[in-house]
Amino acid sequence: LREGHGTMVFQPIVLLSRGTVAAYEALGRGRHPQLPESPLELLRIAESIGREAELSRLFRRRAVELTAQRRDLPTVFLNTHPVEFQRPGLLESLEELREIAPQLDLSLEIHESVLTRPAAIAELRALLLERNIALAYDDFGAGQARLLELAEAPPHYLKFDHRFISGLDQAPLAKRRLLQSLLSLARELLVKTVAEGIETPAEARVCAEIGFTHAQGFHMGRPRPIEQL
Repeated sequence: LREGHGTMVFQPIVLLSRGTVAAYEALGRGRHPQLPESPLELLRIAESIGREAELSRLFRRRAVELTAQRRDLPTVFLNTHPVEFQRPGLLESLEELREIAPQLDLSLEIHESVLTRPAAIAELRALLLERNIALAYDDFGAGQARLLELAEAPPHYLKFDHRFISGLDQAPLAKRRLLQSLLSLARELLVKTVAEGIETPAEARVCAEIGFTHAQGFHMGRPRPIEQL
């Protein structure tokens, strides 16, 4: 954190109807010689010393610094850590990003675990819109599908947890119908839906058939450095 070590890789999010890249999710990687590369391991270390919010902000800043000069990129998705919603500094960090790259199309991902107060999330959504930043709910359904919060404070993007998607082509019909009903609700709310963790052509085909608008996963493309985009 002190030396600003860290870099980003970017994983494509594909528009299912066309098979074209519609966005990239920025994913942090460590570069310090005495620390792990994995962002999950780095976050665990940061959490042990109460610095996880700073690490999350560092990754977002690095992502924007790396993409600021590009004029050919679609939307860039940036991650947050749940603790950032309990501490000051989140909006200030986003304003800083806007100063670095005023023209960049950004979307902020928040984990569904923080969707406990719809009024607060609706306020956050409005504040993000003032800064021309879209809102995405990440890992939807990982804990519980928060339908009330979804209806009261709809995001621009809804990213379905990979556990919904894994093996979907072989899943019981009831599971597909459940997903279709959730996708129908999202469609009525004008929310774009992303199937996360797609690893096979069959999973991608079923996701397109039941109504997902976007897809992400190793089948759609692996994370790559900025130079390869």
